[in-house]
Amino acid sequence: MRIKYKSKLFFFIRLTLIVSGAFNPLYAENSSDIHGWAYMMCAPTKDFALLYFENQSVLPTLSGFKENTAYKFQWFNPRNGEWEKSTTIESDEKGVLALPAFPDGENPSTTDWAAKILDR
Repeated sequence: MRIKYKSKLFFFIRLTLIVSGAFNPLYAENSSDIHGWAYMMCAPTKDFALLYFENQSVLPTLSGFKENTAYKFQWFNPRNGEWEKSTTIESDEKGVLALPAFPDGENPSTTDWAAKILDR
């Protein structure tokens, strides 16, 4: 049996690999086993990333992105399926990104959130 979309499958597998330490913290201190975790998939080219934050997550610092680069950042509300207004964030000289506040203004978050990051 041939895999028709093998190259797309391999891209997805590579996309899901995260370099250790690129997402800090992965979970909120004092979080339970089922709350407070955060996840990221990042393309090897560092021009696209998807993030998911569980209820009680804290805002992380992201590293390993392109240095001194402007990125389009957009929050997604998984409860109603709507995207928030996008904003621009910039990586520093080490490729570190600081994320904007959760849309509800809380940190740790009081509900789940998702986001995408695109190289402008």
